[in-house]
Amino acid sequence: MNGELQTDDLYTSKPWTIGLKKYQEALKTNDMYFYFMPMYKDASYLSYLDKNVIPDFTNKKSFLEIKEPKISVEYKVKVTLH
Repeated sequence: MNGELQTDDLYTSKPWTIGLKKYQEALKTNDMYFYFMPMYKDASYLSYLDKNVIPDFTNKKSFLEIKEPKISVEYKVKVTLH
């Protein structure tokens, strides 16, 4: 947003949840863009990941998959009992 990285998510094979409330004011005057970069077969960080979450690189040099993006509204309420 505004040319600056706001958040990122290293590959975990789990859904990425982003809370937008903290960007509420900035989004009134700035656009937010999402950039997705593929992971590469020879990336050094692959050695740190659990073998079960590493994608199949057979016949591929890189991997990028985005499944069904969803936007959902989440509300929180604080309840005090007396």
